[in-house]
Amino acid sequence: MSAPQSEWDPGIGARNATPDFRLLSAGTATMQPMPVVCVATSFGDIPSVDRTIGLSADLGLWVFDFRVVKTGGAGGAGDDIRLFSGATGISSLIVTNVADETVIRTTTIDDAVNQIAAGGTLTFDFDDGGAARPDCTAFVLGFAVNATARGESFVPWSPWDPGQAAASVQAARAPFTGDGTRQAAGLYGFVVDTGAFTAAGPVDRVITMPAGINFTVLDGLVIKTNGANGANANTVDVANGPGVGSPILTQMNMQTADSAGGALDDTDVGRFTGVNDANAVVAAGDSIVVRVTRVGGDASCLVVVLGTVT
Repeated sequence: MSAPQSEWDPGIGARNATPDFRLLSAGTATMQPMPVVCVATSFGDIPSVDRTIGLSADLGLWVFDFRVVKTGGAGGAGDDIRLFSGATGISSLIVTNVADETVIRTTTIDDAVNQIAAGGTLTFDFDDGGAARPDCTAFVLGFAVNATARGESFVPWSPWDPGQAAASVQAARAPFTGDGTRQAAGLYGFVVDTGAFTAAGPVDRVITMPAGINFTVLDGLVIKTNGANGANANTVDVANGPGVGSPILTQMNMQTADSAGGALDDTDVGRFTGVNDANAVVAAGDSIVVRVTRVGGDASCLVVVLGTVT
């Protein structure tokens, strides 16, 4: 796949103020939102096949989600698909024996293999059970990173012409009502990595918006790392700072956040269930606060916050 054009006007700054594309330590850091890249491929009524898609030499991808839309009619027994990096599964097995137009989302992301190096490959393992229509379209969502090893800075890119004035860009992307022709807003985000989190108490990680960047939070998810949460009411809050008194995403309890309502095990994906629109816009200079509160056990996780930029 080819690289999109440059993200930020060079006057804004080409990279994060921190050397990592994720916020790792407790405290505050000014970080630019990272552009989200989507890799998509469609499968028709074909036999089982592995399909490999190569990334361009200047594009690394940090995968945080994988979802499938069922097409072409209802599926049948034995129909499924899974995302791989080499011989290792990044996602859970997604069963596509579902009704036409159903959306199915991965329940796990393996953080040991979810970063694909620039020039690397993604493999879709597609199985047709032969009982019905296996057709589907698969979507991989990730952050564009310029890295051959997890932890290097991201490549900033843009859906708009970098020659446009900042005010023009913001006006084109601001929310509006009624009919009209508008420029599409891209999806951006941040990652907070708690590292190994088995100590007591809550820990806040604070992401401050750079000058000229307003961020509207739309969604988020948690990838459990470092072991199982177990029977512990460890929670994740995402708020419009300071503190967590102005929540943006509905608080997640990792004891009940897996796809079946149980505790998050290692690699499980938990999805936030609501957005408080009154607090969702984080203005330039203001902060997103991600608080992970450990009650017991292992609260280690990756927190992904997604939104748009104006």
